[in-house]
Formats: sequence, C-alpha cells, structure tokens
Amino acid sequence: MDGRRAAAMDPDGGVNVPARTGPDRAESPVRALATTEIRVILRRNSWGILATAHNDGRPYAVPSAYAWDGQHFYFVSKDGRKRRNLEANPTACLTVVEIEGNGRWRSIVATGTIEWVDAPHEWAGALQAIRAQWIQAAPPPSLEAARLEGARIFRLVPDELTGRAGGRREG
Repeated sequence: MDGRRAAAMDPDGGVNVPARTGPDRAESPVRALATTEIRVILRRNSWGILATAHNDGRPYAVPSAYAWDGQHFYFVSKDGRKRRNLEANPTACLTVVEIEGNGRWRSIVATGTIEWVDAPHEWAGALQAIRAQWIQAAPPPSLEAARLEGARIFRLVPDELTGRAGGRREG
C-alpha cells in the first residue's frame, strides 16, 4: 500500500472499509461508506460487474444481475465463459456503481468465494432472494422455470465488502 490507504473498522457492522487520505483527495473528496449505506445501495440495485478468472489467470468481467440477502449475493448462470471460469476458479469480485450528476458516485466492491447452490432447500432460499430483489421485473412462474432450465444458481460469499463515495457535495 502507498500510505494513503488505511483500513478502518466500521462501528455499525464490522465491515472492513478502506479509507483514502492524502493530498490528491482534497479536490474530489472520497469517503468510506458505512455498512448501513452499503446495504441500502446493494438493495436499491440489482446489477453489477462480476469479474472472474480461469485458472490461466485471464480476467473476464460481465454485467450480471444479482440478488443480495444481506449476507450473500445470488446469481443465475447458464453454460458459458463465466460459469466455466467459476467452476475452474471459485473466486470472484462484484462491483456495483451508482453515478449521479456533478461527478458524484458511490461504489461497492465485494470479493469472495463462489458456492454452487445445489440442494433443493437452498434453491428455494436463493429464488426467494432473487424474487424479492427483482420484484418489479419478475417474469411469470412458467417463464421463470423455462429460463432456469439448464441454469445453475451460485452465491458469492464475500470475505471483503467495501464501499466508497466521491465527488463534490452540493451547497
């Protein structure tokens, strides 16, 4: 680390949130997000960029719909590069970003390990989380079943969850 980054323990949830300091932060202040802010942003959104890497080390990042149950991120994947990468190397990184006018932004980065959801009772819980997050865009049950045919559900179990916000504040 370059000395401008210091780890801070968030008082309302124990999430390790890196804090940025230094002279380059004066022009565009960047602050760590509190755990409560992170949770609100993750609930408010349902898309992020999921980065994976095969054992050959080649990164692959794609927009992915997610559901957040307060502890894990859930995804649905049919056969493809993302799924093959995760089967070969079960580590991943999810980035969720919100951008407002005037250069204001918030980002969340979750890194961790992938677990495949194979047990029927785990599928039910995962689908419940997915439906809860995607309630306004939920397809009819028959269409949902057809889309899931051949798909696997996996969860990202974060070992690090960080958030930052930046940009000039109004006023």
